[in-house]
Amino acid sequence: MLICLGILEGSMAQDSTIKVVEAFSLTEISVAFEQSEKELRLIEEEIGNPNDIKELFDEFHEVLLNSQILREDTLKESIKKMSLSTIRDKKTEWKEYEDKIKSIEEKTSKLNLSLEKQREHLELDKNRWELTREESKNRESTEVVHDRIVSIIGHFNEIDELRKDKQVKCYILLDSLTEE
Repeated sequence: MLICLGILEGSMAQDSTIKVVEAFSLTEISVAFEQSEKELRLIEEEIGNPNDIKELFDEFHEVLLNSQILREDTLKESIKKMSLSTIRDKKTEWKEYEDKIKSIEEKTSKLNLSLEKQREHLELDKNRWELTREESKNRESTEVVHDRIVSIIGHFNEIDELRKDKQVKCYILLDSLTEE
């Protein structure tokens, strides 16, 4: 008995595609275990690095601090009393501030997009392993195989939790950037 799962995906253009997910063949399960464990390690390395989002937050806080100083300086001086060169300097400083905010936003969006792609990949593979688990129950495979399948599904869940945490931080930062 072959168990399949169809996953409907919608894109921004309202196109939809169906990805058919099939259980792993029990004859190829050891290769599938190795492949999935390798992929999980790679994703975990990428997601598990807290420095990328931390650096973006640090950069944002530094820009905010500098912008606060710029705001105070700009408010202290009346534009009427500023020379033309001072006004140009202020304009340049504000443009640099705007560019830094846009740069942080682009980097955060890129990271968020990467995390979203990883979510889709993790979800698809996890669904495939869940189907394999169901099929292995129906075929009464060995307990060792069943336990290993359960273990790998648990690892998918752990990695996905790390991804969710990082993606929430991306959303928080993007929201803060939008407010700025």
